[in-house]
Amino acid sequence: MSEQPETKPDGKISLTVTFPGTAQDGITFAVKPGTACSKLYKAVAAQRGVSENSFVLQIDGTRLNADHTVKMYELEDGDTIEFHVHQVGGSASN
Repeated sequence: MSEQPETKPDGKISLTVTFPGTAQDGITFAVKPGTACSKLYKAVAAQRGVSENSFVLQIDGTRLNADHTVKMYELEDGDTIEFHVHQVGGSASN
């Protein structure tokens, strides 16, 4: 008998967004597999008080596209997503 992932009665999975390089705790969200990643971006932006365009969410080094769904990335209950701020400024040295 093969092991099946635990399914919650409401069909939702828990995903935690972490903030690498900081001492801040992660934020946990309960989402349905069909949820668009754009909703994750909006929720994280609201929690952090930042613009949705000022950061990127990644799992295992892969950027989450706002147009895709959680299911398309095969995210499972308990997975961790990383929050990364877009780099601003900088210049090439001559």
